[in-house]
Amino acid sequence: MTSIYHSNSSTHEDHRSTEFLLSAHLAFLYRPELVSTLLDTFPSLPQFFAILNGNFKPTLAQEEFIQNLNPRFRKRLQKGHWQGEAQKEIHILKKRGVEAIDITTAEYPPLLKEISHAPLILFSKGSPIHSLPLTVGLIGTRRPSPYGERQAQRFSRELAKMGVTIVSGLARGVDSLGHRAALEVGGQTIAVLGSGLGKIYPHENKRLAQQIQEKKQGALISEFPFDVKPFKHHFPLRNRLISGMSQALLVIEASEKSGTLHTVDWALEQNRPVFVLPGRVEDEEAQGCLHLIQGGAYPVVHPREILDFLSSKVPSKFRTIEERPLSECRPEQNLQDPFLKRLLPLFKQKDLWHPDELSQSLNESPLELLAKINQLENEGYLSRQGGGCYSLGISSVE
Repeated sequence: MTSIYHSNSSTHEDHRSTEFLLSAHLAFLYRPELVSTLLDTFPSLPQFFAILNGNFKPTLAQEEFIQNLNPRFRKRLQKGHWQGEAQKEIHILKKRGVEAIDITTAEYPPLLKEISHAPLILFSKGSPIHSLPLTVGLIGTRRPSPYGERQAQRFSRELAKMGVTIVSGLARGVDSLGHRAALEVGGQTIAVLGSGLGKIYPHENKRLAQQIQEKKQGALISEFPFDVKPFKHHFPLRNRLISGMSQALLVIEASEKSGTLHTVDWALEQNRPVFVLPGRVEDEEAQGCLHLIQGGAYPVVHPREILDFLSSKVPSKFRTIEERPLSECRPEQNLQDPFLKRLLPLFKQKDLWHPDELSQSLNESPLELLAKINQLENEGYLSRQGGGCYSLGISSVE
């Protein structure tokens, strides 16, 4: 993978070019809407800084771009504020083994180059991110219901087994479930951070972030410098990269005021198809999804529907999917077990059951019931939730 920083044998000119590039990235980090105009207006970033400081005669378009910059912002650029920051960052990148991928290189994700607010540089750690065959952004609430948990795992696992890279934001809830499910089946996943790669957020997902890197099953990426914290205003910026990296977006659960819907807005602006898992009309975490469906998003009940859609829309160079029967993508099921055949219908009535309720409903002694549900939990048919209750596990999903 090509990096913007160079070896010790690099020329002084190379080093200065690197410094200018990273300086511009840091300067325009919170002004991504200006990046494409910047690149279109100036032949090179060194020339941009030369013109900015009066060392080179500008064209009318170049003069107009500079004059339209906020005066305070323009003054900081002229004083070289970000060049000092760039020098510090280059040192950190080398020390931490982080790749910094320039938008003008072939290593930059081609899908992301298409969007109007693409960052000049992506910081990346893990596998290469420029030649992913198919990508689906999987997003949703940080507080999924048992139904949402099962479906996030189901869609992520089956899509990952079919060769799709799962893109998400490493957040609690649906994001984490999607990343983990893809890893479990040997698939690829991309985690897009709202912080620098040195400040993993949330803290409890540090191990998950390490697994993505160590297993070489994807990468962590960010546009923020290595030690930047996860400030609140970073996440709307992060969201445009999740949708921008994806050929389609899948929403599992979202309330009416969910931040998830912000990513949907970006996807629509970027002309990405949006798929939505239908929920029950009385569930709060389904309201955002139901409104999206009313607004024209694609309701989806099976991962194959997403794959079929993408196969007809994306260029042929992306069609490298290993076609496999869906039966091979599901855990082994033992639905002929008499106890399981009696148990599963209960979960159509409600998502969570306490063992005491199950004992009464199934007319089983508490000790015998606990032995059976413990076995079913080990096999993946049941999943233990808060308060000692159980929900269906991934193996129970048809």
